[in-house]
Amino acid sequence: VYIEFGDLEKAKKLYMEILEKEPENEEVLHNLLEIFYEIKDIKNVEKYSKNILNKNSNLYIKSQFNLAYIKNDYTLAKKILENTALIKNLDENYDKTFFNQIKNIYEYEVSEQLLKILDVLYNYYGDEADFIRYYSFMLIEMKEFKRAEYILMKEVLENNTGKSMGDMLVDLANVYNQNNEQEKFMNIMKILETQSIPISYNMNKYMILKNNSDKYMILKK
Repeated sequence: VYIEFGDLEKAKKLYMEILEKEPENEEVLHNLLEIFYEIKDIKNVEKYSKNILNKNSNLYIKSQFNLAYIKNDYTLAKKILENTALIKNLDENYDKTFFNQIKNIYEYEVSEQLLKILDVLYNYYGDEADFIRYYSFMLIEMKEFKRAEYILMKEVLENNTGKSMGDMLVDLANVYNQNNEQEKFMNIMKILETQSIPISYNMNKYMILKNNSDKYMILKK
């Protein structure tokens, strides 16, 4: 209840009192570690993660990932992600923060390892516009054009992402441009020209230009 109302201090005090009586209560440990992570209390993340008996558990691995992240040790954070079952064993406790961590760690690095991680995360963040755009960008960079087209077209047709529709169409145009599918590319351009769809470019590294011959180009920013 305290966490829901943003009173982390009272929640922290309550969980610590419970742990004095039940030092191996994993649910309480999880909640307490999340608070320490939120307030960037490195010392207590290190201290209380030692109470987790199963060092192969998702709870322990996630605590070590969070610890590496708040220490800005992105090399270790990547190693934990890529060499454990953390990604494969995601659960309902992973919110948008987890995707933001991954995006901050990898930025626009293009790799097979990152793509494997994003493939799994799609099951959890498939209705998040920022994730769809980041995922599709990586697919395009890896020349996985058909997969990028599929996830973007799905969002456009289902209109799951609301205000980001213009951005999705720009990304879809980028897929067709990169894959030399000019007819499809021009169809998207016509939609963008005739519809009042807001385009933010707030994450994508591409922009659309029209040259003197009225031909469209998509260039990296």
